[in-house]
Amino acid sequence: MKTELKDYILSTIAIILILTITFSLIYLLRPAIASLHLPIMSVLIYVLLFLLVYGIATSFYLKLLNLLIPLKEGSYDMNHLQFILWKHHSVVGEMGKHALRGFFPFFLWPVFYTLFGAKIGKNVAIGGVITDPFLVNIKDFGVIGKDSIVTSHTIVFNKFIMKPISIEKKATIGINAVIMPGVVIGENSIVAPGAVVLMDTKIPPNEFWGGIPAK
Repeated sequence: MKTELKDYILSTIAIILILTITFSLIYLLRPAIASLHLPIMSVLIYVLLFLLVYGIATSFYLKLLNLLIPLKEGSYDMNHLQFILWKHHSVVGEMGKHALRGFFPFFLWPVFYTLFGAKIGKNVAIGGVITDPFLVNIKDFGVIGKDSIVTSHTIVFNKFIMKPISIEKKATIGINAVIMPGVVIGENSIVAPGAVVLMDTKIPPNEFWGGIPAK
C-alpha cells in the first residue's frame, strides 16, 4: 500500500488542527484546574486532560469529515479519492483512538466505537477490534469476542475495496474470528472462535458457522 507525500501533508494538517483545538480548550480550563490547588498532581491532570480532549476532538473531526465527504462502499484504484480519504481516516483516527482508549474500560468499548462512527445498538459487548467504525452496524445484544477483527476494507489485485458490515440482533462472533468486508451475520447466528468469514458472505439467521473459510 503506497503512501504519498500528499497523504502525509493532509494528515499532518489535520493533526495540527486537532492539536490547536486541544491546547486552546486546555488553556481555557486552566483557571478551573488551578483552583484545585493540587500542584503535585497538576502535571498528571494536564496529561490526562490532553489525552481526553485530543481523542474527543479527533472523533468530532472525523465525524464532520465523514459528513462532508463520506466513506462509500465500492472498489477503487489506489489513486482514488476514497482510498486517500480512508488512509486519512486511518492515520488521524488511530492517533485519536490511542489517546482515548485508556478512558474506556472493556465494558465501555461500544461507547468508544460509537464516538468514532460505528452504529451500535443496546446491550452490545465488544472485545475485538473494529478497523472502520463508520462502516459497521452492530444491532442489539450483538457480541464481538476478544481479539476478533471486524474490518470493512481489503486490497485485492491492487484494488481497494470498502463494504459495510452488519451484525444483526443477538449475533455472536467468537474470539479470534475475522469478519471481512460486506459480511452480514444474521440474527441469533454464531461465528465460531478462529473462523474467517470471507468478503460478501451472508450468514442466515439462527446458524452456526466455523472454519477457514467459515461455512
